[in-house]
Amino acid sequence: MNIEVTPENINAFLHFGWLPRTDLSPPIPEIWIPDSPSNHSYEPREGGTLLRNAILESCANHKELVVPLSGGLDSRVIAAVLREHNIDFLAVTLGTPGTYDYDLGASTAKALGIPHNAIDVTKLILDTDNLVSTAQRINDWTNIIEVQYNLHINNTYPDAKIVSGFLGDFLGGSYTGIDHSSWNHAVTDFIKLSKISSCLPSTRIDIETQLLLDLKTPQEKNLTYYEELTMRTRHTCSLRPTVFPDDYNYILPFLNQQWVEYMLGASRELRIRSRHYRDILHTNWPKAFALPAKNFNGGTIKDSIRKRKYHAQKNRVRSKLHRTFPDVATTFMGIDPHQNYTDFRKQIIHNRGFRNIIQRNVLDLSERNIVSDINITDLYKKCFDHKTRPNYIEANTLLNLTNLEINLKATI
Repeated sequence: MNIEVTPENINAFLHFGWLPRTDLSPPIPEIWIPDSPSNHSYEPREGGTLLRNAILESCANHKELVVPLSGGLDSRVIAAVLREHNIDFLAVTLGTPGTYDYDLGASTAKALGIPHNAIDVTKLILDTDNLVSTAQRINDWTNIIEVQYNLHINNTYPDAKIVSGFLGDFLGGSYTGIDHSSWNHAVTDFIKLSKISSCLPSTRIDIETQLLLDLKTPQEKNLTYYEELTMRTRHTCSLRPTVFPDDYNYILPFLNQQWVEYMLGASRELRIRSRHYRDILHTNWPKAFALPAKNFNGGTIKDSIRKRKYHAQKNRVRSKLHRTFPDVATTFMGIDPHQNYTDFRKQIIHNRGFRNIIQRNVLDLSERNIVSDINITDLYKKCFDHKTRPNYIEANTLLNLTNLEINLKATI
């Protein structure tokens, strides 16, 4: 692995859960990004035709297709288009039962009559040596455990092409509403919002200065500063190696030049809060998008603003209860709605094999004595040596420390 083990890189990983790098090219070619709004009519039917063509062209001439179907919008539109054109494919949901991605993905497949397979990650057996080997292959410091889960789909269906919704939310405008007056302001907010766990102290290095120096102020494009920063860091250094490692048999229908130019050429008013993207989805595939989605906190794309606010407030209360009384909240209210497809706290508590991997690697990291700002021993004792169970914040911290150790084993 061609990454230096330095205090700066270690602290950056502890902050983000992945390593910002400047030697990687962004997934979207700069030439595809318009300098200003384009002159398309931006009617939902026009957008639907472009998106439909992008998905069909990318999937043409492939005999076996697998669509990882989550609780979000991007994988759902892929499934809806393939279903619409009677193209055979298998939908696969991956995660922990009870999470939005796992449950909504499964219910969507059933409602649309799509062949479906659910993979419960709590039943998968992980091994530290295999995790280290995976880290060496992908050559990136990232969430190696999530990488291994995603590779499980590829390994289960080795002859299939995995049709990924990567970049769908970004192109749709998920980050457009976060606007800033300057590049410096965007970087400050990005660093603040990207901190992986409040258990971890602020890093001693000035990550903001590092990003400002290494990622020069971008040329004027029809993107907000925050969108530019997100694409060049999170999507390039974290999501891309995690969702589809280099040896993954994947298809990226959203990374279609016409679709990229169309969506990134839309005005700020159309892209903010994914306004035009949502109109495209609901207008062209109403049945698929009348179903609940995690993007709307379990509501639907047609919900009124008042109803969306209700769902959002309800989930904020649920999440707060989960942080304070995790066991009681899980018993009576289900898994924290802001958990992604996997509930790692549940894994640590109920999966002995997973817990052993966490314990072994956290102790190995502690023995290195290179993470001086965190008392790993105290955290370990609090979570494993007593009858108390880790809360969600502590569980995510343990996961991040474990991923750091696995990445270090792959590097040193």
